[in-house]
Amino acid sequence: MSLEYYLFCKEQYDEQIRNIDNILLSQDMIKEQQAKLGNLDKTLESYQMFFYAKRDEFLKKKERICKLKNMCSTLVQQHCTHDFVDDYIDITPERSEKITYCRICEYTK
Repeated sequence: MSLEYYLFCKEQYDEQIRNIDNILLSQDMIKEQQAKLGNLDKTLESYQMFFYAKRDEFLKKKERICKLKNMCSTLVQQHCTHDFVDDYIDITPERSEKITYCRICEYTK
Protein backbone atom coordinates (compact mmCIF):
# COMPACT_ATOMS: atom_id res chain seq x y z
CA MET A 1 0.00 0.00 0.00
CA SER A 2 1.05 3.59 -0.47
CA LEU A 3 1.83 6.30 2.01
CA GLU A 4 -1.21 8.24 0.78
CA TYR A 5 -3.45 5.31 1.64
CA TYR A 6 -2.11 5.06 5.20
CA LEU A 7 -2.39 8.81 5.70
CA PHE A 8 -5.98 8.72 4.45
CA CYS A 9 -6.88 5.80 6.76
CA LYS A 10 -5.25 7.51 9.75
CA GLU A 11 -7.29 10.64 9.08
CA GLN A 12 -10.50 8.64 8.74
CA TYR A 13 -9.84 6.74 11.98
CA ASP A 14 -9.26 10.08 13.73
CA GLU A 15 -12.64 11.24 12.44
CA GLN A 16 -14.35 8.06 13.64
CA ILE A 17 -12.82 8.44 17.09
CA ARG A 18 -13.99 12.07 17.28
CA ASN A 19 -17.49 10.99 16.24
CA ILE A 20 -17.68 8.29 18.92
CA ASP A 21 -16.40 10.77 21.52
CA ASN A 22 -19.06 13.27 20.43
CA ILE A 23 -21.82 10.66 20.66
CA LEU A 24 -20.75 9.65 24.15
CA LEU A 25 -20.45 13.27 25.30
CA SER A 26 -23.84 14.15 23.84
CA GLN A 27 -25.50 11.22 25.58
CA ASP A 28 -23.85 12.20 28.87
CA MET A 29 -25.22 15.72 28.47
CA ILE A 30 -28.69 14.34 27.80
CA LYS A 31 -28.46 12.15 30.90
CA GLU A 32 -27.36 15.14 33.02
CA GLN A 33 -30.29 17.18 31.75
CA GLN A 34 -32.63 14.28 32.44
CA ALA A 35 -31.32 14.08 36.01
CA LYS A 36 -31.93 17.81 36.48
CA LEU A 37 -35.45 17.83 35.06
CA GLY A 38 -36.72 14.34 35.89
CA ASN A 39 -40.07 12.94 34.69
CA LEU A 40 -38.83 11.96 31.23
CA ASP A 41 -41.19 10.49 28.65
CA LYS A 42 -41.17 6.69 29.12
CA THR A 43 -40.28 5.95 25.48
CA LEU A 44 -37.36 8.36 25.57
CA GLU A 45 -36.28 7.05 28.94
CA SER A 46 -36.22 3.46 27.65
CA TYR A 47 -34.09 4.57 24.70
CA GLN A 48 -31.65 6.26 27.08
CA MET A 49 -31.44 3.08 29.15
CA PHE A 50 -30.83 1.07 25.97
CA PHE A 51 -28.04 3.43 24.92
CA TYR A 52 -26.27 3.18 28.26
CA ALA A 53 -26.52 -0.61 28.09
CA LYS A 54 -24.68 -0.36 24.75
CA ARG A 55 -22.11 2.22 25.96
CA ASP A 56 -19.43 -0.45 26.46
CA GLU A 57 -19.83 -1.46 22.82
CA PHE A 58 -19.06 2.11 21.74
CA LEU A 59 -15.98 2.12 23.95
CA LYS A 60 -14.80 -1.23 22.53
CA LYS A 61 -15.29 0.05 18.98
CA LYS A 62 -13.30 3.14 19.84
CA GLU A 63 -10.51 0.96 21.26
CA ARG A 64 -10.37 -1.12 18.07
CA ILE A 65 -10.31 2.00 15.91
CA CYS A 66 -7.49 3.44 18.04
CA LYS A 67 -5.47 0.26 17.42
CA LEU A 68 -6.05 0.56 13.67
CA LYS A 69 -5.04 4.21 13.77
CA ASN A 70 -1.84 3.33 15.65
CA MET A 71 -1.04 0.64 13.09
CA CYS A 72 -1.48 3.20 10.30
CA SER A 73 0.72 5.68 12.17
CA THR A 74 3.47 3.06 12.36
CA LEU A 75 3.13 2.29 8.66
CA VAL A 76 3.21 5.99 7.81
CA GLN A 77 6.48 6.30 9.74
CA GLN A 78 7.93 3.35 7.83
CA HIS A 79 6.90 4.58 4.38
CA CYS A 80 7.39 8.34 4.64
CA THR A 81 10.51 9.96 3.26
CA HIS A 82 10.36 12.71 5.83
CA ASP A 83 10.80 16.30 4.75
CA PHE A 84 11.35 18.09 8.05
CA VAL A 85 10.73 21.80 8.49
CA ASP A 86 11.08 24.10 11.46
CA ASP A 87 8.15 26.22 12.51
CA TYR A 88 6.86 28.16 15.48
CA ILE A 89 3.55 27.61 17.24
CA ASP A 90 1.89 30.06 19.58
CA ILE A 91 1.69 28.78 23.14
CA THR A 92 0.21 32.01 24.48
CA PRO A 93 -0.23 35.41 22.81
CA GLU A 94 3.19 36.38 24.16
CA ARG A 95 5.05 33.08 23.78
CA SER A 96 5.91 30.82 20.84
CA GLU A 97 7.67 27.49 20.69
CA LYS A 98 9.81 26.06 17.91
CA ILE A 99 8.78 22.68 16.52
CA THR A 100 10.20 20.45 13.82
CA TYR A 101 7.73 18.38 11.80
CA CYS A 102 7.44 16.48 8.54
CA ARG A 103 5.51 18.34 5.85
CA ILE A 104 4.31 15.05 4.39
CA CYS A 105 3.02 13.06 7.37
CA GLU A 106 3.11 15.73 10.14
CA TYR A 107 5.37 13.59 12.35
CA THR A 108 6.85 15.83 15.03
CA LYS A 109 10.40 15.39 16.28
